Amino acid sequence: MSEYEANWPDPIDDETGDEELFPIWTPPAHGPISVPAEAANLPASSAWTLADGLLFLLLLLATIRNLADLGNMPLSVNEATNALASWLQWQPAGATAPLLPLSPAYLTFTSPFTQLFGSSDAMMRLVPALFGAALVALPWLLRRQLGPVGMLVSSALFLTSPTITAMARTADGSSLALFAALLLAISWIRLYADGDRRWLFSAAAMLGLGLATAPLFYGLLLTGYLGWQLQSRYGLVAEWDRPELNRADWRQAGLTALVVWIAASSMVLWAPGALAAAVTLPGTWLSQFFTGSDIFNWISPILAMGRYELALLILGLSAIAWATWSGHPLGGFFTYWFSSALVLILLQGAIVENLLLLVLPGYLLAGMLAQALTELKLSVRLWPFIIAGNVLLFGSFINLSRHLRHILSYPEQTGYQFIALFCFFFFIVVGALLPLLDVELPAVGQYAFFAVLPLLLFYSWGTGWWLGHEAANNPLERWVDLGTDGDIQEIVPTLREIARQAHGDPANLDLFVAHDSPVLSWYLREFASMEQGQGVPNGGQFDVIIAPTELQTSLSAAYIGSDFVLYQQQATVAGEVAGAAWQDILRWWIFRQSRELPVQERLILWVRADLAQ
Repeated sequence: MSEYEANWPDPIDDETGDEELFPIWTPPAHGPISVPAEAANLPASSAWTLADGLLFLLLLLATIRNLADLGNMPLSVNEATNALASWLQWQPAGATAPLLPLSPAYLTFTSPFTQLFGSSDAMMRLVPALFGAALVALPWLLRRQLGPVGMLVSSALFLTSPTITAMARTADGSSLALFAALLLAISWIRLYADGDRRWLFSAAAMLGLGLATAPLFYGLLLTGYLGWQLQSRYGLVAEWDRPELNRADWRQAGLTALVVWIAASSMVLWAPGALAAAVTLPGTWLSQFFTGSDIFNWISPILAMGRYELALLILGLSAIAWATWSGHPLGGFFTYWFSSALVLILLQGAIVENLLLLVLPGYLLAGMLAQALTELKLSVRLWPFIIAGNVLLFGSFINLSRHLRHILSYPEQTGYQFIALFCFFFFIVVGALLPLLDVELPAVGQYAFFAVLPLLLFYSWGTGWWLGHEAANNPLERWVDLGTDGDIQEIVPTLREIARQAHGDPANLDLFVAHDSPVLSWYLREFASMEQGQGVPNGGQFDVIIAPTELQTSLSAAYIGSDFVLYQQQATVAGEVAGAAWQDILRWWIFRQSRELPVQERLILWVRADLAQ
């Protein structure tokens, strides 16, 4: 018998004799338990688990998804404004340039990279792409609260989220705002769960960074704060003790937030003028309240959730019902955060980007639900049902798509519509009846969740790839307001060739632009002699003139012109959607095919006649 077994007391029968009670065991007096030799010789890598390895694979997938063909789409108006402000910081006139970035934090992180890797479109989107990939790994910091399965499910949902994918491939501060808000929430949770003061300073640093990113962060901060306060009043942190913090800790945290805010807003005081842009961010966010002009604009973010975040609509709402029913304290915080975000979305109508306010708490809740379901004891018989459910759901998805394509191609064959509905509901009903063979209610929930999850991840990945790589400038997408046409990327090589043939230097071109546009200023930045104005100069002193279409009569005598598309925007206003044919709506939502032509803003490229010859 070992020394520890000898010190274990004998059981004491209680009064009823039905149970055996044990007094508190005290270890031997000679000291703590020594580590066995086998454990001491284990390599350091044994601390990594299978869940950590799978999370690393998700991070790798997120990086590949965000960086693939990063410069294939032209920059939008807001992207060009941020990119041009970053580029001007290193030009001779950059110190006095009146152009301010829309996101000071984006300027701080991007400008140094431009000196190493250049100022291409891909380079201008590199920092948001990296922050978007890092967002996928942040649930690892909540692995004790979410559990291994919950951590992986939340990360997988972040990975496949179409809206997160779109923001990660956009040259602005929204991706940085998502990262800062999520890490701030995680740091605050860990502060209460662990009581470690270092999490307070982590939260303060993320607060300072987030305040310099984008108006989106202010919405995330407000809704997260309201969620914490509401759940604190109704029982949050019942399992945790309030951390013991004194005034000195709060002063140091406030100083940390201030220093990080100044550094992130001014490129560590290298560009102090950008602080003015950081000060205007709260005003920009406040100006977004009550901006919806009609009911369709007002609920535009909710409609976008059905269009892009189908996983959030199904799993997120299911997780909210579970958290409300179970009374889980952390789940309650995420539920109140989600509810506060939903109210803010309705108050700030027509801001489709506000859909991201729901994504963070919704997918964290979905991860908690997945962990709670896996902690229940599963019957071995359940796995065949889950696999069969996946096969049936994928089969119904493929067959429904095939039948719908036939219906849209031949709408006069109304009988085929009933066949499509019959096939779809047949697979759904059969898939729903499978778990009834196991009458336990938890098993039914496990089956439903893990049978639907793969299909939702598959659908979200495809939608996210489409939105981030193909439709980022397509005005037919609800996510896009004003899209830059790809013609601008073809104009620049043409101008270089004209300059090379006329002056022997691809950057030496007498160019006049009679249109004020950040996109034109960005793509024509290499032509140092470029001039901009509202009117058209007289005579033929310029080699090339870019002007609106209404000025063609005054230039046609001395120049030869060719038009190109600069911007595209949706032709149909939101109020007319109800009158559109359901076939057209269905064709666009499912197959991304539309007969609608967007409204185009065209310009004319005028080349002096002698150069054209």
